[in-house]
Amino acid sequence: MGRRVAFARAMYIWAWVLLGMSFGLGGCQGLTPVAPPALPTLLPTPTPRPSPQPEPGTATPTATSIAVPATAPAMAPAVTPFTVPWPTWTPTKPPVPPLGEIAYAAVHIFQPGPGSRVVSPIPLHMRVQTKDEVQSIVVELLGEDGRLLYRELFRPPQESLAYPGVPYRLNIPFEIRAETEWARLQVLLRDALNRPVFQQAVPLVLLRQGYPDFVAQEVYESGIVIQKPVADEPVFGGTLTVRGFAKVEAGVVEVLVYNQEPRVLYARTVPLGATNEEGYAPYEVEIPYDLDRPLQVRIVVQEHGRRIPGVMYVNSVVVWLVP
Repeated sequence: MGRRVAFARAMYIWAWVLLGMSFGLGGCQGLTPVAPPALPTLLPTPTPRPSPQPEPGTATPTATSIAVPATAPAMAPAVTPFTVPWPTWTPTKPPVPPLGEIAYAAVHIFQPGPGSRVVSPIPLHMRVQTKDEVQSIVVELLGEDGRLLYRELFRPPQESLAYPGVPYRLNIPFEIRAETEWARLQVLLRDALNRPVFQQAVPLVLLRQGYPDFVAQEVYESGIVIQKPVADEPVFGGTLTVRGFAKVEAGVVEVLVYNQEPRVLYARTVPLGATNEEGYAPYEVEIPYDLDRPLQVRIVVQEHGRRIPGVMYVNSVVVWLVP
């Protein structure tokens, strides 16, 4: 029964094939061929692969997404600058240690006082402590450019006592061309070898005419004080230390060592330190020396003036330098 059915189906299919061929051969000219429908193209499906694992010690790249704005960005708001009030620091000067007692000057000027406005002649009232070492007194008046307007040299009486000193009254004439001019009145003491011993000075204002105006202020303090070495004491060790304080004028002092010829053996320029309330500042210097035998010397400390050229203050001591 099965074989009959299969044979019948085969005969049926061949009958239809022969019928189609007859139609194709007989009426193919009147028929319009029809294009077969487009079949879809099948693409191979990729096979997923495992992601490679990074090796140890290497960086893994990371994809970063960047958002692109659709419109232009808005302007940032304006920033208003402002200032920060910083604290103000004012340096404080270190305290100046006490310099010591200011010795009384060997020349005590009663009149005129510092800054007095004077006319010719100038009344000079002073007292001088004339020790045995003081052999001459020099009174000078210098103009503002350093020129000499007046000078007088005299010797003190030898029988007078060292303290309180010998009083002097002098009238000092002068002539100037300007209406007013700064000047300096100074009194210098010298020893028998013509070495400077002490000098006191007073700044003045000279008037060609008019009326004087004296400042009631006595000048009795020494402009330069020598604390070391002490007078008439020997110095050992080959190093001479000079220490003291001075009234500030030029800011430096000169230390000179005179022998008995007289000749300057050593000279040093020493800057002054910090100024105290009284207008004095310390100084100190070490001077090495090399001698074969003991020698008596005079140590002179002097300071130049600030307004008028020349030496303004002088002080000195006599010591022995021992090898």
